[in-house]
Amino acid sequence: MERHFAKAISYLFHPLLMPTLAMWLILNSDLYFIQFIPRDFKLTIYGLTFAFTCFMPVLNAIFLLKNGFIKSFQMETKEERRIPFITTAILYFSAYYLIHHDSIPMVIKLVLLGATLSVILGLVVNFFWKISAHMIGIGGLTGAMIGISVRFQLDQNLLILGLILCSGALGFARLKLKSHQPMQIYAGFFLGVICEFPLLLLG
Repeated sequence: MERHFAKAISYLFHPLLMPTLAMWLILNSDLYFIQFIPRDFKLTIYGLTFAFTCFMPVLNAIFLLKNGFIKSFQMETKEERRIPFITTAILYFSAYYLIHHDSIPMVIKLVLLGATLSVILGLVVNFFWKISAHMIGIGGLTGAMIGISVRFQLDQNLLILGLILCSGALGFARLKLKSHQPMQIYAGFFLGVICEFPLLLLG
């Protein structure tokens, strides 16, 4: 039962879903400038973010699997993760570049910039040590929401508490599945937070 729960949590909070979830949280928040964004424009932001940070990386992973570059979608060794990390970083930066328009709120650009930075730093760390991409993802989301809350004096205490609890559940899941050691879990979460929090707080 615990193993099934761990797998479900790992899929639900997959790192490739975190940028799209961040967009949804921001575009449905009480930030005063969000109300001026037309609905169609919001859908464009959702679509572009999902396409470049989830859909295309998944297609790339399928291609790599079929051509023998990776053994499974779990990418259990740090060696298997190098090519997917590189291509994902390129796709994340492409999303940031395409969305870098005057009419797009800065917080949205900064979230994608932080996500891109986290993938790049995750790649660098991965050359020497296997780090949890799942925890980088949810750590980045948590850090972004805390940064937005502090910068704009927005009451998001329940959301932040929920994200922290979900982070704990995800960390437990990754340990239960024997995908990582505890330090790889903590390091991933911390890396995600430091890539997003300062940007959203000061950017």
